[in-house]
Amino acid sequence: ATSIEHAVEMRQFDPDALLENQVEQGTIEAPLVDALAERIAAFHASLPPLLPLPSPHPLSSPPTTAPAPIPAALSTARRNLDELRALAPEPALRARIEALARWLESVAGALAPILDERARAGFVRECHGDLHLANVAVVDGGPALFDCLEFGVALRTVDVLDEVAFAFVDFVAH
Repeated sequence: ATSIEHAVEMRQFDPDALLENQVEQGTIEAPLVDALAERIAAFHASLPPLLPLPSPHPLSSPPTTAPAPIPAALSTARRNLDELRALAPEPALRARIEALARWLESVAGALAPILDERARAGFVRECHGDLHLANVAVVDGGPALFDCLEFGVALRTVDVLDEVAFAFVDFVAH
């Protein structure tokens, strides 16, 4: 019997290296944001598309398929709303949750063809999956992405635009 042992070498960094802390402290600068954008773009470019455009040649092999990101994301959002409903005893808060649920369903239906086209164009990939500012640190002078959702392929299989939007929204929230 063969025994395989794995080792992980970890490096600790100063908490001030987290982008979340730098944004909160107002110490982040534009060149670092540009470097982050370039790092994310390079990372996404290195990932194979999960649903590439079909070849125009009729004799070529069929395209590969990937988990459908739209139903998966919609299912997750619906579960999140169900959890919020269970935690919201106030009628006013329930009404807001219901309004959000109606909006979600209408937007999902309207965006489905666009998101399907983006998937066919190869923008759905196994990405980081949890790209917020607390999962980016400045290491050796540049942004380092860490703590991806390696345990959940379905959770990290997203449109690259979703991942960029997640980081952007975190910048806005801070």
